[in-house]
Amino acid sequence: MLELVSQAPPDNTWQAQAKNGFDLSSFKIDWETKSVQCPMGKTSHAWRIRTDGQNQQQLVEVRFHRKECANCQMRQHCTKSKTEPRLLKFRNQHRHEALQTARKNQTDPAFQKRYAKRAGIEGTISLGVCALDLRRSCYIGLAKTHLQHIATAAAINFCRLFNWWNQVPRAQTRVSSWTRFCYTYFNVSSG
Repeated sequence: MLELVSQAPPDNTWQAQAKNGFDLSSFKIDWETKSVQCPMGKTSHAWRIRTDGQNQQQLVEVRFHRKECANCQMRQHCTKSKTEPRLLKFRNQHRHEALQTARKNQTDPAFQKRYAKRAGIEGTISLGVCALDLRRSCYIGLAKTHLQHIATAAAINFCRLFNWWNQVPRAQTRVSSWTRFCYTYFNVSSG
């Protein structure tokens, strides 16, 4: 069995960022009746299938009644619009449920431990690609290319042994300029 260990992108809506708003996970989706129930118990009135402009994927767009949203006591936790009702956008059932499950699972310490192993593997591949030209083969034919891969793996081990004997500190994970900017000016926490 093959398991893909990857982090799902976080919900970047302001409701999820504020941690006191009603983000998508607060709503109950009924796929059979094509309706959504808000945290206050109100049911949506419009369910449309759209196409995402970026990657041409199906997107479900759900709208609630204007009058019900206007009179809601929790409106400030749901939408910033003064007059328009809440509008939700999410993927089809299979993709939506997979994303929600992945977001829930990645908060588990067991997942974080497995993901840390992936970071080590990616570091090894990066060393092989950058320092030892792993993407290129000097030879033609599978047998000779396989031999080169074995030699490259041995070279990676020798590089690590050399660094360990000479107490060369491991490189820290690089942080992009944009991330540093966000940490500095917006007080955004990592993770």
